[in-house]
This record gives sequence, C-alpha cells and structure tokens, in this order.
Amino acid sequence: IIEASRSLSDFLRGEVLSSTRESITVRLLDDGYTMSVPVGHAYALPAALMDPRPFAIHCALDVPEEGIME
Repeated sequence: IIEASRSLSDFLRGEVLSSTRESITVRLLDDGYTMSVPVGHAYALPAALMDPRPFAIHCALDVPEEGIME
C-alpha cells in the first residue's frame, strides 16, 4: 500500500496494480478509482496511516445478458 500524489499537496492511499519505469497504476483505497501517477509521486505509506481500513471494496454486479429493464 502506498500514498500517491497527483500534486505535491494531494495525497491518496492506494494499492499498486502495475508499474513501469515512468509510472505506477494504483487503485485508490478510499474511493475505488484507478489512476496512474509518476514514480516520483508514490511513497511508502507510514504505518500510522494504514488505519482505517480501506473504504472501497472491489466488486461488480451480476447483470443478466438481457438486461434489467424488461
């Protein structure tokens, strides 16, 4: 788990999904969005910020192929 920054004043908790030499793709723990940040904008999350547990959980609805509006 890391803290990622879109700017130097906006930090968000995230889980690393993938990385390249230039960027890291993270799923934000508290809202579920996925974003890519430059490697220099990702930092190890201090233990004190591990709590509270993530607010977002990865899930999906099981929708029938014919849809729900019939």
